[in-house]
Amino acid sequence: MLFPLAFLTLFFVLVLLLTKKLVCNEKHLKLLPPSPPKLPFVGNLHQLGSISQESLHALSMKYGPLMLLHLGQIPALIVSSPEMAQEIMKNQDDVFASRPSTKASNLLLYGGKTVGIAPYGEYWKHAKKLYIVHMLGASKVKSFKLVRQEEVCLALEKIRHAQRLSNSIDLSEVFSSFTLDILCRLGLLYEKKKIDTFSLTILYFMRFTSTNAEIKELNKTRVVVSRNFSNRNLLRELIEEGTALLGEFNFEDYIPCLCILDIFLKFDSKIKVVSRKWDDLLEQVITEHLNRDEKNGDFLDILLSLELNKQTEFELTKEHTKAFLLDMFGAGTHTTFVTLEWVMAELVKDQKTMQKLQQQIRKVSGNKQIITEEDLKNITWLKAVIKETLRIHPPAPLLVPRESLQESQVKGYHIPKGTKILINAWTINRDPKFWPNPEEFFPERFMEDTGVDFRGNNFQLILFGAGKRICPGINFAISNIELMIANMLLHFNWELPSGMTRDEFDMGHAPGLSVRRNEKLCLVPR
Repeated sequence: MLFPLAFLTLFFVLVLLLTKKLVCNEKHLKLLPPSPPKLPFVGNLHQLGSISQESLHALSMKYGPLMLLHLGQIPALIVSSPEMAQEIMKNQDDVFASRPSTKASNLLLYGGKTVGIAPYGEYWKHAKKLYIVHMLGASKVKSFKLVRQEEVCLALEKIRHAQRLSNSIDLSEVFSSFTLDILCRLGLLYEKKKIDTFSLTILYFMRFTSTNAEIKELNKTRVVVSRNFSNRNLLRELIEEGTALLGEFNFEDYIPCLCILDIFLKFDSKIKVVSRKWDDLLEQVITEHLNRDEKNGDFLDILLSLELNKQTEFELTKEHTKAFLLDMFGAGTHTTFVTLEWVMAELVKDQKTMQKLQQQIRKVSGNKQIITEEDLKNITWLKAVIKETLRIHPPAPLLVPRESLQESQVKGYHIPKGTKILINAWTINRDPKFWPNPEEFFPERFMEDTGVDFRGNNFQLILFGAGKRICPGINFAISNIELMIANMLLHFNWELPSGMTRDEFDMGHAPGLSVRRNEKLCLVPR
């Protein structure tokens, strides 16, 4: 009796070993992209430095433009050339259009309900459509132009006031307030402070050159709430904390078997505190809007109306509304604020380029006190400077990660389902095949009619993604950036702080998801 039992056991063991061998052979037959040697548990995590895009760039120089890394237990495809980026974001866009789920995004972004991070599917399609129709579409962005111009005027006056009190101006603070104020007015509609004589003069000019419909729209956004938005500083603080947490390492996402360490490292407690603060703030804002007698058509009013009347193609709940607001503030402030900083940093370091740009701006303005959006199309140097700044300092150097929805083949390599996709825009925008002297700030490269733009059609200049997951807020961000820079250079000449040389001026990137500067940007207006 024991012999048949032993034989049967041996038979099953042999079948198991044979099956395992066949599976392993099948996997080996599927050619995976080149990959550096990995360590147990951590994979290739130890090869990533504090500035991930630069570490990945160095690895791609050795292993090629399509490289497979193991970030702990997570397979990640690193894309580092325009050709490979086009394959992922255009030729096989349907396959790679989803987003990976992470612990931070689930806890902070209401289970991934924001447009930027939601997985690909019907909900994401309807949510993106809602955003474009009511906030980010080209016609909608154009209708906000007088709000942008008024906020630029207020920022200019803030600079004039600070100039009287101090030699050096904290432009990081000015840009942060500018970007947040625009979104607060369009999204939440809070009343602005009393405007000084200088700004009133410029605003008079704006009204004189604007249509009645535009003036009506501007007035609607000014005097609808009986108090200022008192939680602006808290909002700014939460944006900073939330962005940092989304880019912070945690064990659950990368080495799940060690997830208990997140508790000891206080990652769980930090993210729960920030999540609770966000929810309390958004709950307060929604409650105040619901209790308001007059509705004025800001983004939140629209969302609440759609929720109440059930006019969306999906069930819009309060949690969705909070997610949309969080997306608006988080994604909506980042690109504008970071790019404004880098544009001014590059210009103050390259005075010749600044002077060329100022000459064109002042020629276009004539005797006017403000550059309007109608003037911007004639300031070709401005567009070239912004493109070159974004090329060197892309706001999201690894873009927003993607995820493969199914198995696929990319240039002969097998890409398993569920692979995380990281597009290294920092490397692509420095490809010497397309960009001679790629580390040099040289806006002249865009002054020729090359046709190269950053709207997802030219993969050698990838800034906001491409394909289905391209950032829907490009027009909104660029409109704010162009108008602000043009008017700052119209009214002021800018210099480095006294005693600082161009070689001493810090142009380093801070660690993190974005390419923020190492230090605040403090310059001297003349």
